[in-house]
Amino acid sequence: TAYLEAKSAKRHLVWLRLEATEEKKSYPEQEESAVVLVLGDPQTSPVWGAAAMQMEIGEKAAFTIKRKAIDFDPEGLNPTDDTSSWIVELLRVFEVTDVHQDFQQVLHIEKPGSKDKAEDLDNVAVHWRVRRWMAEGCFCIASSRERIAILPGYGLVPIEDQNAPLVTISV
Repeated sequence: TAYLEAKSAKRHLVWLRLEATEEKKSYPEQEESAVVLVLGDPQTSPVWGAAAMQMEIGEKAAFTIKRKAIDFDPEGLNPTDDTSSWIVELLRVFEVTDVHQDFQQVLHIEKPGSKDKAEDLDNVAVHWRVRRWMAEGCFCIASSRERIAILPGYGLVPIEDQNAPLVTISV
């Protein structure tokens, strides 16, 4: 449970597939993708983390969840449908490093490097997000998940694609 504490260098990243059974709607809509969450992140609904902690990898389970518990998503990345019946599938879990222990910079080290040779750097897969603080709020102004969508009545608008591939860097 150390990864749920406010200050911790180790966290768990979970991949979930969610289905609102009453609406017959899946999240994410693409079959080969998943909703990715850091367990304990204060910016996501604790409901999905609590469901994931009760499951084994590969397990599918049905949950009845009150709408009020799901309706917390300041980032706009998690489903908040008006339904109470959900099927949750836990696809995988990775241990990640929380650089500043604040859920803002989470790194999954794919292959650890060596201290002996500088060319053996750690390979890390990341998603990044830049925010601008303004009086109206703290808006996301750039993201590795940013895509352009065509929305009726709005035209071309930037969105964050939950299924965007990770960006690989060496550290």
